[in-house]
Amino acid sequence: MNLNEKIIKIRKENAWTQEDFANKLNVEKQVISEWESGQNRPDNESLNKIASAFGMSTDELLNENEEPVIESKLENKKENGKRGPKIVFLLIIILIIVVMGLFLTILNKVYNVIVRPVEPKSIIETLEEKSVVDIIRSVPDQIIEITDTISFNMQAPKRRADSFNNSFNVHAFNGGFETLYFGNTDGFFMQNFIDEVIKSNQKNPFHIIVVKYEDVETSDANELRELASRFDKDNDYNIIYDYNVEGYIRKATVQRIEKPSI
Repeated sequence: MNLNEKIIKIRKENAWTQEDFANKLNVEKQVISEWESGQNRPDNESLNKIASAFGMSTDELLNENEEPVIESKLENKKENGKRGPKIVFLLIIILIIVVMGLFLTILNKVYNVIVRPVEPKSIIETLEEKSVVDIIRSVPDQIIEITDTISFNMQAPKRRADSFNNSFNVHAFNGGFETLYFGNTDGFFMQNFIDEVIKSNQKNPFHIIVVKYEDVETSDANELRELASRFDKDNDYNIIYDYNVEGYIRKATVQRIEKPSI
């Protein structure tokens, strides 16, 4: 995350407007706008003040490397993938034990019926109260059930990986909008917001974002550009998002924040 993006994110997390932040640093609001838009960069003295206001060091403020978080997730995904062969091996052992148990049960019944027809029934026969034919007929169903269970468990790592990928994709899609253009947003950045929506709609045709402002509700690129001309740079706007069932942003509702009359 760049310095200007980090300033926007932390300022909004503290619920400060640009004017509030400017007052804390004893600078003009325009200076804050230039920092956050990347048109200008704070000098060393200003960096120290910003870090102090945010309760962090200048090193933390200037650190733009966020890759370790993503790498740790990918490492967890690899670890989950390594467990697959162990689960398969364990299931094979269980399958062998179950099949041997069924075979011994059938063998015991055949022995008691053919070899020792006069002697009392075995404990297994007494408990189950089923004929040899019934047991033999049930073997295919038992094998099918066990096979389905093994197949389901073998697909578990893939299901976990698919779930991780979907969660990661949603975060990547929503992250930029929720970080930079959410809640109280300076009118100076509304043109940038509309540009980002147009780029996203062109890049992700299956996840279109509709923008609603006053009497206009559209996702058309030309209509969005026309809508951008209606935003006043000297005004603030409130942006609220609606999400689809998969968690992706599907609609952005923009409301003008009226300035209190003096």
